[in-house]
Amino acid sequence: MDFAQLREAVDPANSPPALVAGLPRELVLQLHQRAIEREVELDKRGEVRTRKMVISGGKHFSNRELKDLDPMDLRGEVLCNRPAMAIKEPLLRESGDGFLVRVDSPTDLVRLFPSSPFLKGLNWPSPPPGSASSRTALQLKDEGNRLFALRKWRAALEPYSLGVDLEPPGKLAGILRSNRAATYLKLEMPGAALRDCDAALADPALDAEAPLRRKVLFRAASAEYQLQRFSAANSRLETLLDLYPEDADAMDLYRRTQVRLVEATRGEFDWPFLFEAARTSTTLDIASFTGSMMEPVEISGRGRGLVATRDIERGELLLVAKPFAMGAADRTRKKYTVGANLFTSTVDPYATVDLAALVIEKLVDDPSTHFPSLFNLHPGSSFTSWVPSTTSIDPSRLEAIITYNAFHTESLSQKSTGASPAEDRLDTIHAPSSIYHTPSFLNHACVGNCSYSFLADVLFLRARRSIPRGVELVDSYVDSMTGLERRQDVLSKHSFVCTCELCTYDLYDGPAQNDARAVLAETLEKLTDHIHGAEKADPTAHLTAILSLVERIQKTYAVDRVPLKPALYPAFRLLAQTYAGMGKEWAEAAVRTEIKAMQALGAVFGEGEDDGSRKLLEEAKVGDVNAVLSALFVASQMGVLGKPDGVQHWIDIARRTEAGQAGEPLFRVRYAEWAEKHGLDLGD
Repeated sequence: MDFAQLREAVDPANSPPALVAGLPRELVLQLHQRAIEREVELDKRGEVRTRKMVISGGKHFSNRELKDLDPMDLRGEVLCNRPAMAIKEPLLRESGDGFLVRVDSPTDLVRLFPSSPFLKGLNWPSPPPGSASSRTALQLKDEGNRLFALRKWRAALEPYSLGVDLEPPGKLAGILRSNRAATYLKLEMPGAALRDCDAALADPALDAEAPLRRKVLFRAASAEYQLQRFSAANSRLETLLDLYPEDADAMDLYRRTQVRLVEATRGEFDWPFLFEAARTSTTLDIASFTGSMMEPVEISGRGRGLVATRDIERGELLLVAKPFAMGAADRTRKKYTVGANLFTSTVDPYATVDLAALVIEKLVDDPSTHFPSLFNLHPGSSFTSWVPSTTSIDPSRLEAIITYNAFHTESLSQKSTGASPAEDRLDTIHAPSSIYHTPSFLNHACVGNCSYSFLADVLFLRARRSIPRGVELVDSYVDSMTGLERRQDVLSKHSFVCTCELCTYDLYDGPAQNDARAVLAETLEKLTDHIHGAEKADPTAHLTAILSLVERIQKTYAVDRVPLKPALYPAFRLLAQTYAGMGKEWAEAAVRTEIKAMQALGAVFGEGEDDGSRKLLEEAKVGDVNAVLSALFVASQMGVLGKPDGVQHWIDIARRTEAGQAGEPLFRVRYAEWAEKHGLDLGD
């Protein structure tokens, strides 16, 4: 992809012209219809399409209120059976068919209802039968109910909204708002639902309508629940249950709210239950939790970061966060839009592009809350200050915030603990992309002192090692198992230079050694893919090649370097697995080699001890499941050697290692499949 050419195309000097005069409506509609017909034809053929969206600075948006702009109508008749829209300060864009009206910011597109002053004075033709403007509020309510029953949530919003616009306060207006609130809840737009509920409850006419009031109260409580405002939900539910104690739905939501309040205030979660729930669901019913042991502060040269307010013990739960929004992967879809990201000169996967649309929905849903929390996140070096607004979305700033703050959400319940390198790469490409608030304050170090993991859409953070008071919490933005050049390449997109101990040691080794190491790592990865791929090659046939790679990778490290040598880990691991496949007489060699693999991750063991009882003095510094799987592998080899005490000892080491990653409560369920396959009992 030619990023230089794209930068020239989006340069503000080459922006499309502003629209200063009316356009022939018939032509605009013809061009739009032609584009729709082209898409329908491609759908019929079943063709997979990948489109490109440029993610860059300089995109146009209007920061003016609609009431402050002069209306400029399209020539010709207004078709009253279509929703009327206003475009704030539009631009033109060339297309293969002529031109299109360009809208970069969603807040530049404003829905106009019949009562809008912008539609006053227009000469509407006689509406065709069945068009929205020819129906009464009661008919619109019935149409909305019909679409709602068909689960066409977005379509149902239109008649409900037209009815609300037409109907004065009273019972019917309350029904319309209540039904629209139910629709907003289905669309996960709780802010809009709550506004409708509060407007309905403010109407005195609702006092005499007990069944309707009951529905509105429940939907208001449900909206507070979706907004993670559990104290407010609890208060509304108590009011509802005082009036209607037999309401089973309200009682069920009340019980769930009590659980959420415990989670939010104490950080107590049923982790095994959540792990199993995340196997079949992309979202979990769970409260966010932020521990009091940390706080966001400004850090010189690093922007905002999270700093420990007290000493933190290894394995402590620091936070649990639901996403602001999540762009989910779907491998069955026919239309993909990838992002040509000019901030980072990379191609963003489609889930990241989808995320922007979902973020916009959240912003529109609850602007007073979401605008400040989102737009104050770090947008990279291209942007400086942000003028607070709850009405105008700067699309370029939004894209930059997503670029520098989105997480690839790889759920522990979905990710295999025994995947090959090729399978891991495919999972990463198709992983959902999410944006969170407090976790976005985490700064980078390849060797982090905390570790985040995911279950479905939930991010949770634990202390990887003990963290003294006043020390910044850091985790890695990159795969710390990769080489220096690849890590630096990823971090350069963030305009960041890492000075952690791993980067310091790699730089000390010198460019030639790092380059040689990268080549050898790639050779090893291909060999591993070959051995563990579809053909399942016999690893013993490659023993000589594996031994050679181990030796050559070792030589790329300085002789006096500390034992933090991640490139050696997969080499030792493959060698240990090869020894294990050669029979019981090779089990001790497999154990010794796997311990060397853990040492390559930075783990420190006591010297001069029997391998079956060797003490772990310091846990691995890098890697995720790597050190845990290595410890379990050693445990399985202890079983081969007939050493039950050694089996339990190494299972305990694996459990202790996991405490600083996903957490000890998840140890058994996370590794149950691997353990069963290798004849290990992880206990209760």
